[in-house]
Amino acid sequence: MARTDEKLRREVGAEREKLVEAVEALRGEAADIRGRMRTRLPLAAVGALGIGAAMRLLRRRGLRGRR
Repeated sequence: MARTDEKLRREVGAEREKLVEAVEALRGEAADIRGRMRTRLPLAAVGALGIGAAMRLLRRRGLRGRR
């Protein structure tokens, strides 16, 4: 039974190491995504404002046509 316990401990230790590596990789990817979003944020904000202005204009024209 001692062998089985030792084998189980080794397997759990190996899985723990894999999890540590996976978490580190995900953290690196998250930081990379944040960096890319920061550089594109001004463009996204301008796009959102443009879409909002277009929607407002279309709605106003639609309401005037119904009266």
